[in-house]
Amino acid sequence: MADLKTRGRSFLCIFPIGAAMLAATTQPAFAAEDPKCMARFDAERGRIEREAAATAPKASDLPAYQRWSANLHAALQAAGREAEACNKRSTPPLSTQERSSLDACLARASGRLAEAEKRYQGRALSMAEQTAQRALQQQALDERDACVKAHRR
Repeated sequence: MADLKTRGRSFLCIFPIGAAMLAATTQPAFAAEDPKCMARFDAERGRIEREAAATAPKASDLPAYQRWSANLHAALQAAGREAEACNKRSTPPLSTQERSSLDACLARASGRLAEAEKRYQGRALSMAEQTAQRALQQQALDERDACVKAHRR
């Protein structure tokens, strides 16, 4: 942190909480991360954050600060997209059997979700019915997530 001082203020003072949260959430989430891709992403993100800290305007200059934040956001998003593309290129595709198994699992989960929607469609729902509908929806979405996780490489 000491090397990130600019104009007598620490990096955290000029790097707002929102931008810090953005930086934390822009890291792509992959099933099987390629270490080379992620190392490249981490290095690029660090470079972007250092450059942003060095060029940060005063918070009192709102238009300049908003431009700076937008540029920071765009740079982090571009780095994230590149890391996702790199990881996708390095991940082999699913075999035909794995693909059909995944599709069948997703179809079952989607059918349950459609069934939950259809069951409560077309009328005003009581609080208990809304709760039951949401529980069924959540169960179907959890099942779909489990399908995807089971077929990740």
